[in-house]
Amino acid sequence: MKSSFACMLCITLLAVAFLPVAQVIQAASAPAPQIGLGFGPSDVQPVSSGTPIYTQGDTVWVESYYNATIDVELASPNGIVVTPITVVEPGQLFDLYQFSANDTSGTWRLAVTTSAGLTIVPVNLVAPDTSLVPAFAGDRLSGNRVNQTFDLPATNAYNIEVCTLGESAQHEVGFGLLGGLNGTIEVAITGYTATFTVLGIPSPVSLWVELHSEYSYDLGGGGTASQNLLVASTQVASFSPPGGNQSAFLNPVIPLRLGRFDVRVFVRTSAGLALHDFQFLRTADGSWTSLAGCTSIAGVSSKVISLSTDLDSANSTWPRQLLTMYSVAGQESYTETKVPGTEAAIHVRDFPDGKQLSGVSITASAPGLQSTEWVSYNSSVYVITNGRQTTLSLDLSFSGVIAEALNVTIQGTYASKTVSVPAGTLVASTTSQGSILRNATITVAPSGSSPTTVKQSPPGSASLLLPPDNYTVSASYSGATADKVVSVTAGHISTVAIDLTQESVPVLTYLLVAAGVAGVVANIFIWRQYLERRKVYG
Repeated sequence: MKSSFACMLCITLLAVAFLPVAQVIQAASAPAPQIGLGFGPSDVQPVSSGTPIYTQGDTVWVESYYNATIDVELASPNGIVVTPITVVEPGQLFDLYQFSANDTSGTWRLAVTTSAGLTIVPVNLVAPDTSLVPAFAGDRLSGNRVNQTFDLPATNAYNIEVCTLGESAQHEVGFGLLGGLNGTIEVAITGYTATFTVLGIPSPVSLWVELHSEYSYDLGGGGTASQNLLVASTQVASFSPPGGNQSAFLNPVIPLRLGRFDVRVFVRTSAGLALHDFQFLRTADGSWTSLAGCTSIAGVSSKVISLSTDLDSANSTWPRQLLTMYSVAGQESYTETKVPGTEAAIHVRDFPDGKQLSGVSITASAPGLQSTEWVSYNSSVYVITNGRQTTLSLDLSFSGVIAEALNVTIQGTYASKTVSVPAGTLVASTTSQGSILRNATITVAPSGSSPTTVKQSPPGSASLLLPPDNYTVSASYSGATADKVVSVTAGHISTVAIDLTQESVPVLTYLLVAAGVAGVVANIFIWRQYLERRKVYG
């Protein structure tokens, strides 16, 4: 009897132990419960159409489609119940739970109990993936540009977009009114506030802002789909001529995430309703960056990101920050990468006018500076300094003669510097028979050096901006040549005109020779006649 009782007890305990498993298996084979899930009250949809993919900060909204009360309960992947059993009335819509930054990523369990039994709805919580960080791979100079490359790590990310920001990010966008109306509008976003600045309008204007973003759903079997959902909006702001400034609260209908948002500005004027669409990035500190203010590289498909920067532009616009925006597992994410300021620009300009020197070559040297680390172009020098303080020796030469030697110190990163040197303007022209020659060859050289050929521009004259010195200006045309020495002084224009009129000396010589021969012949004839007469008349 004791052994029979013990056997029955073991069977009973085993049945109790396996009872929850049997319920889960039954739940897995049961049809999807008649409930809806969403990110906010306005986007709840049946779980049979797909379940939302949540991230930290999102709220789980639930709606019951049953005609009787049901019980729901949410548990984390490790089995911890985060909500007590909630009794849901027919048609009830409510927020069940908001995920925090401490919640564990993975598959959560939403237990739905009805009169028919228990059903488990898997709910995915995905943490933002910040692993897509481009690595700086190097840079090189090409003329007045620096080309920089970054390597992307292997990733499953998609919708990758990269943009660069200069010294300061823009938090606003501006545009004009459509329909031929005068007036401008600027929209700035800070935190949960949109600020409108409307100026120069001839008639009343009203506007409001909507924020939209992509949200993803799990379709089961590894498939996902996304929808562009309304996230927040402002009240309508109205302006009378000539305009003004107003702020409006961004009322969120879904908790704001990090990443890209479509900012839609609706503007109503006498010409009708117009829509202006922009993209903004919401960063980890809650600030907003206008992507219209960055240099965008859309649709990155390779593992290499290439940037090309004009070093003649203001160094405040040079890339300081690389934003990489992308989606992973249905979630929007982004990373920020510092762009190293390895490059520097030194612009050598004349004093006092600040113009580029003409025909002047510049040679740079510094301890450890390689030939591939600097370029001279348009009286500027571009250098790869790798962010170090560097003192450069610059030799300015014309026709191989050093006219100026400078020492320039570059401090830190993203360096751009203008150095002034005394210079004067030399304007040379050629004439012949009182007319300007448009195709003559003009050469210029300091004393004792090889000449430099100068193209005439505009035709008929050549202009150079040169260091002060004495220069020999030569001109040639159709075999005729001439030269003059001209002194160039700082801050002045020295003009020289070279006359290449063909001299008439050769023709005159021939005439004189001819006249001389004719005179000799005439004299011989006269003297012969005189002698003949003396013979006759004794």
